[in-house]
Amino acid sequence: MRPFLFAAALWTSACASDFTPASSGAIGATATSSASVTPAATSPVPAGGVRFAVASKSAASVRVQEHLAANLVNTDAVLTSDGIDGTITITADGSFTADSKIVVDMTKLHSDQAFRDRWLSLFGIETAKFKTSTFVPERAIGLPAPLPATGSWTFTLEGTLTVHGVSKAVSWNATADRNGGALTGTASTTVRWSDFGLEKPQGAVTQVVTVSDDIRLEITFAGSQTN
Repeated sequence: MRPFLFAAALWTSACASDFTPASSGAIGATATSSASVTPAATSPVPAGGVRFAVASKSAASVRVQEHLAANLVNTDAVLTSDGIDGTITITADGSFTADSKIVVDMTKLHSDQAFRDRWLSLFGIETAKFKTSTFVPERAIGLPAPLPATGSWTFTLEGTLTVHGVSKAVSWNATADRNGGALTGTASTTVRWSDFGLEKPQGAVTQVVTVSDDIRLEITFAGSQTN
């Protein structure tokens, strides 16, 4: 096991209750044979509930503080992926249906440094084997239920994040804005390399002097209501 995960990243990235993050983990990854990122919500929407499908403007990012040999100060390494898909269904009592899931395409994760991206692909998440990361939402603490047709909210989103084949309960700080059939939001959480059994990159990457223990995952969510 090695480093540079979505490090998610989200990741994702990042999804609010209306998007779908979890409680103290990193953007999840599941082993798949292809980079398909479309989990199908097949169950009917329960009475009083609402379902949102991830829209193309959604994105996930991973931030890790690092010190490169070429720099005099610490800077944030930022990796992003716009390959986010999935659906979430919020029931009338504020819980999520079992088929709610957010999926992040880890093969699309990239930064401003080719060596960092290469390391991530080959040794960090091993994207040839773990092409996607997933988040399954379970609870939205502080989000009104049933969800009003309009409004803005700040809440805590809890669920299970799977990264590099490791699943962990995580909690995200989330915001959501709903205007009829449109839902937008953000979510963020901080995890550690060790949470998912990942090594830091500096042991094998000569350009890296130090890397922080913490990984910050952020998701920007845009969704549209669907039946």
